[in-house]
Amino acid sequence: MDSKKFIQLNEEKKKRVLEKKEARLKWEQKLEAAAKAKADAEAKERKARAAKQKRKSMSGSDCGSDSDTSDSGRKTTKVGRKKRRMHRHSDSSNRDKKREEIQAKIKETRL
Repeated sequence: MDSKKFIQLNEEKKKRVLEKKEARLKWEQKLEAAAKAKADAEAKERKARAAKQKRKSMSGSDCGSDSDTSDSGRKTTKVGRKKRRMHRHSDSSNRDKKREEIQAKIKETRL
């Protein structure tokens, strides 16, 4: 075997070894990137869940001013529903009173 062929075989062997190492490194980098992406997604989901919970707790409580966040529209809507509910209730009590008055008048006219 002459020296040129020996050197060529030796260089090919070095290339194969380097390719194996690079393949292993690329695989490890892919795994690390996937793990990091998963961790980032979980952190983002936790933040979103915490923000949603915070919005729920803020909208459920009456503390805080109405003009400091976009939740003010939501709060005024809730207040509007509450007022409508109260009005309906008061309207129904007024109807009951009117009904009783009409029944009393009918009874008076029969007598």
